[in-house]
Amino acid sequence: MRETLEETGMACVPGPRLPSVHYVVDGRPKEVRYWAAEAIGGNFIPNREVDRVVWLPPAAARNCLTQNRDRALVDALLDALGGAGETL
Repeated sequence: MRETLEETGMACVPGPRLPSVHYVVDGRPKEVRYWAAEAIGGNFIPNREVDRVVWLPPAAARNCLTQNRDRALVDALLDALGGAGETL
């Protein structure tokens, strides 16, 4: 929740846990843990980590992602939400 607030300016309420993702950065292993979350407010300011925040339907969200591991997270989120959710 802290990192989401720092990078996007959005306060969130955590939801179900999603799969963790493992990959290598600069020759070192990295693990990122994810949760579904609901944005409850905030003020976004573009920064070096995030240049914009948009809410998209799942198919459009998948098409914007460059990493396959991130596309799988969209599917995991939909599963965690019971397939519900018109917009992510």
